[in-house]
Amino acid sequence: MISARTLTRYGPTSNPEPTMANPEPSMAQRNPDGYSRVEHELAILVRRAHASSGDLSREVHPGVQVGGYALLGRLHDLGSVRAADLSDYFGIDKGSLSRQLKLLEDLQLITRETDTADRRSQRLALTAGGRRRLDRARRARRRLIRQELSRWSTGDVEAFGDLLARFNSLAQHDT
Repeated sequence: MISARTLTRYGPTSNPEPTMANPEPSMAQRNPDGYSRVEHELAILVRRAHASSGDLSREVHPGVQVGGYALLGRLHDLGSVRAADLSDYFGIDKGSLSRQLKLLEDLQLITRETDTADRRSQRLALTAGGRRRLDRARRARRRLIRQELSRWSTGDVEAFGDLLARFNSLAQHDT
């Protein structure tokens, strides 16, 4: 089970002030440049996300690694996809991807089917069991996020979601 400790490892959750969200010296105090502060806070967010992803991947199955969890999430979002598309999206080599996919297939979390558009190719999709396990892990993650942000106003939570979506849309133009 994912622990609240995982998400709070890099900072307290009780303070709703975003500028005080982490115990590390504030970039705003050392350098008033907003871009430096964004970079600093993103680095902390990425470390927290990576730590929680390890717990989430084990929630799906003890043998699933962080990269496998990300692959399952992408398959969930797309329905089915070719391995080459996953390799391009994540920027990983086909050998590493192949090992991860083999593990997920051995755990019966994904399945391979012949691509009807190109019989030489295969499409990957979640199994019903893989979908159930991933959905359970995602529900656990949402509960923890709700707990983490419980002291924030609804408006702040919505604004945070809007800003993250806006930021993430920038990256979508690169993928």
